[in-house]
Amino acid sequence: MTHPTSQPPEQPDQPDPYAVRIREVTESKARSSFGRYRLMAFVTGGFLLLLTFEMLMKYVFRGGDSFLGSWVAIVHGWIYVVYLITVFQLWSFMRWDFGRMALLVGAGLVPVLSFVMEPRAKQWFDAELPGRAEMSVKLATALRNRQSGDGGGSGGPVSGGK
Repeated sequence: MTHPTSQPPEQPDQPDPYAVRIREVTESKARSSFGRYRLMAFVTGGFLLLLTFEMLMKYVFRGGDSFLGSWVAIVHGWIYVVYLITVFQLWSFMRWDFGRMALLVGAGLVPVLSFVMEPRAKQWFDAELPGRAEMSVKLATALRNRQSGDGGGSGGPVSGGK
C-alpha cells in the first residue's frame, strides 16, 4: 500500500522538464533575434530606397544640388550599422554558414534586395529552428549530465590517489 503523500514514479514517456525549458528558451531567443533582423531589414531597405531617390534627384535631375539633404545618407549609415549587428546576432545564433551572412549583409547595400532576402531568411529560419533547438537541448543535457557526474565522457570526478 502506498502512502498518500508519496510521489508517483517518474514516467519514462514524459518529456524532461529541463529539455522542454531549454527548447522554449532557445526558440524564444531565436524568434526575438529574427524579429529584430526582420524589423531592421525593412527599415534599412526603406532608408536605402530613400537614399537612392536622393542620389538620383541630386545627380541626375538637380545637377549636384541636394534634394532632401545629407541627413538621409547619415541616418542610413547608422541604421545600416544596427542592421549589421542584427544580421550578426541572427547568423551566429542560428549557426548559418558564411555565405548566408554575406547575402544578408549585401541585402542592406543593394536597393530592394533586403525586401527580397527577408522572405528567404524567413524560410531558412523556419526550416532550421527545430534542429537548432534540438541541438541546444542535446548540448545543455550533456553539460548537465557531465556536471552531475551522470556521464558525459569523463566518468565523474577524477580521484587524486592510487
